[in-house]
Amino acid sequence: MNQFWGSSITTSDRHRRGVILVLTGATLWSMGGLLLRIIDVDELTTIFWRAVFAVMALSIYLLWVR
Repeated sequence: MNQFWGSSITTSDRHRRGVILVLTGATLWSMGGLLLRIIDVDELTTIFWRAVFAVMALSIYLLWVR
């Protein structure tokens, strides 16, 4: 198991890392809205690129966990 989620990490460390991950995710998600206001593209292009970045993020996460 990865050291990040391993049993050697205390509950408070896991909680702290969880809070950091949630805050980082929320920040990045809200910045995406600002970026969409700046650029002017159609809905299908927006959906496509959101899906591409979601697949990349999930792939990186899955490779990191394993």
